[in-house]
Amino acid sequence: MRPHRRQSEIQMGLFQPRPEGPEWKTLPIETKQNVLWLLIELLEEAAVAKTSRTQGRSDD
Repeated sequence: MRPHRRQSEIQMGLFQPRPEGPEWKTLPIETKQNVLWLLIELLEEAAVAKTSRTQGRSDD
C-alpha cells in the first residue's frame, strides 16, 4: 500500500493498527492447540460450503 494512502486512512480513522497481543511463542500449549483446532474447523466448514455451492451451480 502506498505510504500517502495509509496516512490518509489513518487520518480518516479507516486504518486501525494491529493491536499488540501476546507473541505466539509465549502462549501456553493448550491455547495454541485450541487456536489450531478452531482454525481447522473453520477451514473445513469453508471447504464444505464452497463445495456445496460449486455442486449446486453444476446441477443447474
